[in-house]
Amino acid sequence: GPAPNLHGLWVIGEDWYLEVAESTSGFGASRGIIVQNGKSLLDRLGYDEAFGFIRIEGKPFYFFSQGGKVNASFGGEEIPLVYDEVLHYQCCSGARNNPIKSEDMISYFARRGETWYYAEAGIFR
Repeated sequence: GPAPNLHGLWVIGEDWYLEVAESTSGFGASRGIIVQNGKSLLDRLGYDEAFGFIRIEGKPFYFFSQGGKVNASFGGEEIPLVYDEVLHYQCCSGARNNPIKSEDMISYFARRGETWYYAEAGIFR
């Protein structure tokens, strides 16, 4: 597909993180995998998918799906967002830019039921 498979490599303290998109089926269908120190977070934490990795004030932040819901993790603590969908790894137009990562923040569009939300996560001073 047109979207890249490698989404980044980060080092935080003694840990390293790698985010990749695994092609699942069809054109553009991908599943996010985050690897920490050589071990998949999917296997270690029982996630169905992990994506959107970013460093916020030196701590790891990422989204994960488990049991049909999308939540987040920040600094090792799970945050219950309870979205049905957070668009990612999409092709073409504005969909390719979700989520948008910047220094110490991430912005994204997410769906819960029939309602779409715009949200931001980060440290705001």
